[in-house]
Amino acid sequence: EESWCDDACHHNRNPSAGRNAKRAVGADIGGNTMRVTVIGSGYVGLVTGACIAEFGHQVICVDKDAAKIARLKSGQIPIFEPGLSELVARNTRDGRLSFATKLRDALPGCDLAFIAVGTPPRPEDGVADMRFVLTAAAEVAETVTHPLVLVTKSTVPVGTSERIERVVQKTARGVPVDVVSNPEFLREGEDGGCSRKTKTTSFLMTLLKEELWQRCLTSLSQEEAY
Repeated sequence: EESWCDDACHHNRNPSAGRNAKRAVGADIGGNTMRVTVIGSGYVGLVTGACIAEFGHQVICVDKDAAKIARLKSGQIPIFEPGLSELVARNTRDGRLSFATKLRDALPGCDLAFIAVGTPPRPEDGVADMRFVLTAAAEVAETVTHPLVLVTKSTVPVGTSERIERVVQKTARGVPVDVVSNPEFLREGEDGGCSRKTKTTSFLMTLLKEELWQRCLTSLSQEEAY
């Protein structure tokens, strides 16, 4: 599982929303590059980040485990996934994939933020522990200064998007943050390794580009209404 602490849509409908959304994501979606932050750098987060970078997007993987980030920066892969070492090495060398321990260093200018942190079962009842997911969502909402899409990649129970939505609405500082669910169900170290997961990621990024475009168009339409 990923590590953060240790190891649906909300729009602010105001006249400047369209200008902000267009400035934040319009140019990149029209071209080929998006700026992506992945929160959590384990089996889900690292593979997701590497696959997205492979398609030419700029990716920063964030993890509060400083030792893990140090290993990744030095080229050491802390998990087993067929083809992952080569994928990480190539995209790090080419400047598309980087690593950080502070979310505030990874969010400026990003279009998408993936939550890929752990949801371990609670010892008392076996229910998924959502603390890391909700903490990550709150930190994104508190930190971000421009419109973005917040994607839940962690394995979470039904209803989690609504919980994240409430956290975002409570903590966001007047910035539009769209909440999207894209849980990971491929098995660790299997399912064709990174080759198949890269193909899956290609389809995901196509859908997310459409989501971002729709947000821009909606915000611009609302702006014109004023």
